[in-house]
Amino acid sequence: ISKNAQGISRKSQELFLLVFVTRFLDEDIISCYDTFMKRYLILTTVSIVLLLSLCCNYTPRNTYRPEQDDCEHVRYVLLPTFLVACVLHHFQALDTFKYNDHVRFFWTFSILLELTAMLPQLRMFRKYHQVEPSTRTGGTFIFLKGLYRLFYLLN
Repeated sequence: ISKNAQGISRKSQELFLLVFVTRFLDEDIISCYDTFMKRYLILTTVSIVLLLSLCCNYTPRNTYRPEQDDCEHVRYVLLPTFLVACVLHHFQALDTFKYNDHVRFFWTFSILLELTAMLPQLRMFRKYHQVEPSTRTGGTFIFLKGLYRLFYLLN
């Protein structure tokens, strides 16, 4: 495995962290597996963001190029997704009001954000063509994210 972060978008990882945190706001403990997976997804994504962000001598931090990760993810991804979630939630909430309405809103927001969280990553790949040829990190990353979405839809 290559210890190289070249071509990985930290901004996409930050958006996926927000996806997991907002989706798993419910405090329901369904099973040990469910609880473990919720915490695992959040902690691994936090560790990826921290590895790419903190100033240290660890190899992935030295190979990450923030100047190439130039998508304004708050303006072009986060804000429009939040507004669409507000509109959708408003129409869903017209018929009933429940005590956990905020959880339903954040769940809707997380589903919409997950659809758009890859945009900074795709922009980075398209703009800079920084895919490691020996390991095909970028192509494998996109393939695995697509496979994840396929299994999520089948579930």
